[in-house]
Amino acid sequence: MGSTYPSVSISSFSVVLRNYPIIDMSYLLFIAVLELSYDLYILQ
Repeated sequence: MGSTYPSVSISSFSVVLRNYPIIDMSYLLFIAVLELSYDLYILQ
């Protein structure tokens, strides 16, 4: 379910990590919440 979505977010996450290593944790939390809400929305 949404197998392509996590890979896209992971690739963009690695790109952001290379450019902005300071906001890696906040971005990781943001992506985690985004994927959770996305999966919950799809499951409904």
